[in-house]
Amino acid sequence: MSGEGKVVCVTGGSGYIASWLIKFLLQRVYTVKATVRNPNDPKKTAHLLALEGAKERLHLLKADLLEEGSFDAAVDGCEAVFHTASPVSLQANVDPQLWYQLGKTLAEQAAWEFAKNNRMTFVAMHPVFVLGPL
Repeated sequence: MSGEGKVVCVTGGSGYIASWLIKFLLQRVYTVKATVRNPNDPKKTAHLLALEGAKERLHLLKADLLEEGSFDAAVDGCEAVFHTASPVSLQANVDPQLWYQLGKTLAEQAAWEFAKNNRMTFVAMHPVFVLGPL
């Protein structure tokens, strides 16, 4: 399967699952627009920039799920969006252990509504356990 000439977006690009997804997509010659909160933070991006094909086909874009419109440029022109980012608000009136789960649930609900309203295909995956090399 070759993605040559195809552009995709991966949100939350510096995360564990997103990093492996980006590696997979670059190996298949996709151009990847990956969103991160700070593209200039080498602690969060060096592993992505070191991937084979990154220099030619990886574009890191600043985006924050809590800022409306910050993903517009990232998804513009993309054939697919892999949404792995999770909004976490420290101001939520929720037990701190539940912030991540709440953020994931709300993000998925919003994505589902957007896809439905725009007649797009939406697929959700819920890994119960993630294991592998760092």
